[in-house]
Amino acid sequence: MHRVQRAAIGIMATAALGAAWAAHSQDAKPLPVFTAAQAEHGSDLYKANCAQCHGDNLNDGGFAPPLKGDRFRTQWKGKSSGDLYSFINTNMPPGQTGVLSADDYAALEAFILHENGEAAGDKPLPGDASALTMPLWQAAGSAKAPG
Repeated sequence: MHRVQRAAIGIMATAALGAAWAAHSQDAKPLPVFTAAQAEHGSDLYKANCAQCHGDNLNDGGFAPPLKGDRFRTQWKGKSSGDLYSFINTNMPPGQTGVLSADDYAALEAFILHENGEAAGDKPLPGDASALTMPLWQAAGSAKAPG
């Protein structure tokens, strides 16, 4: 094969890879966005409503599964933030579902995301499951927080 042909093939392969990467990047959805104040409010709500079962550190409770770490991220991998919101809203706290407002449930989710290593942004997480279409973790262990 001539040098010119090899160079042309290399250029075409590089262009094809670049196009594939660009298409993938456009398809990638952002993680849920929440504010630092919202996560802080969620922390207060968590201490009052959740810590007694899930533990003070979200993963050290004797009565409920962990809400942070690899096991939690694996459980929710590929699901939307709306799925998590709906689960929290319709199941928590046990025997008292719906006692919190929609915004409070969103704040709890913001706190859980924060504790799983996600960074706060400039927009609050909405208290509406249908508006929460962003995927959670694409791969288990992708967040920065320790498990």
